[in-house]
Amino acid sequence: MKRRLAKALARLYPRNWRERYGAEFEALLEEGTGSLGAALDVMLSALGERVSPTTGEEMTAATSRMETWTQRAPWAVFGIAPVGLLAAAYFAALAILWSGWQMFLPNEQAPFVPVQGWAVAWFGVGRVLYFGAPVLAGIWLAVAASRSRIGFLWPTLGAAFIATIDSVVQVQTVRPSLNETGRVHLELAAWHPGYSAVVLGCTLATYWWLRARRGRSLAA
Repeated sequence: MKRRLAKALARLYPRNWRERYGAEFEALLEEGTGSLGAALDVMLSALGERVSPTTGEEMTAATSRMETWTQRAPWAVFGIAPVGLLAAAYFAALAILWSGWQMFLPNEQAPFVPVQGWAVAWFGVGRVLYFGAPVLAGIWLAVAASRSRIGFLWPTLGAAFIATIDSVVQVQTVRPSLNETGRVHLELAAWHPGYSAVVLGCTLATYWWLRARRGRSLAA
């Protein structure tokens, strides 16, 4: 792996982790193949360290707190927390859509028209965030579940909840006249089982992959 890429991947980890293991980890990455799978493994591992650190005195305490929460209030960890993350991502995506509408398309009745120049990148960020929001929430849930001593039921219910929300909402815009600013919001729509299957499948696949990887690490 190239040195620049190894440094970039290592910087994804928390500062405390980098101070202790950063140099050795970068050297290990440079000796590796640099494949896409290896890079994805590192990124997910870094996300896991930020959610629930696993080494050092402070990190051990953080892990214990995570396990305590998952045991005492699994409905909060696997229900409220990922839904809150999903809502925040949706809000940001809608804000990008609305602001882009005002900046680049002030004379359009709706922002869903062909665009050029900087507008392509602006609206592109909003689309990626909107469509990627349930996947990000699902990955957060999978990381939290894989690092906790909890059964399969709660992660599955949480993933199903996120998938259901994603499949029954859609973006709507309202602008009665060009003299008005216009509004962007979410509203309920017909259920799209395909969306549910994709989000649920990605979340559970990530969960089982992380759980198996953690099991191999503990057995080593």
